[in-house]
Amino acid sequence: MVLRAPGADTTDAEAGIDAVPVPEDSINNIQLMWYQNPKSTDLSYYRIYRSEDELGEKNYDLLVSKALRQPGIPDTIFIDAQDLKQNVRYYYYVTAVDKDGRESENSDTLSYRLLETASNLSLNGNSTEITTPEMRFEWWMNSGATPDLYILRVEAFISEDFHPIRYVKVINSTYNTPQSYTLSGEYLKEL
Repeated sequence: MVLRAPGADTTDAEAGIDAVPVPEDSINNIQLMWYQNPKSTDLSYYRIYRSEDELGEKNYDLLVSKALRQPGIPDTIFIDAQDLKQNVRYYYYVTAVDKDGRESENSDTLSYRLLETASNLSLNGNSTEITTPEMRFEWWMNSGATPDLYILRVEAFISEDFHPIRYVKVINSTYNTPQSYTLSGEYLKEL
């Protein structure tokens, strides 16, 4: 997971997500962020709840009670790494608890699903030589899952610390395996 400013998303479809490589056979985490009510003076801690079923709060489990204002630790960020599985939709809400132990109403419920990393990405069939004026990307998901869309980002590798994004495309799924996309013509000149 990479922390980026909200304006760092490159497309509307990418808002709030960032695809970064993780070690093979590993699961990423889910990060929740919220704003503290600036008018609240008696807030004591937050409770974060999670469920795999969106039907009512009785199906939600308390994940953590998060204390406020611990030096050096932001109190409105929570990273869920507890028993997460790929291709499972998780539902979350947050409540605030005051110094008298009174719990607020539930926040809006948000949902997230961790998708597996696309496998075996190839460029022009893994050819060592590009002989045509196009770049053909091909990939698939090992589980056979087919998300509704993919985000293809082509970056220029300038150095270990600098690789600017040169091209971004939201690709609608064809619901076939493998998926493919060909970049050609004027777009290649931009790279």
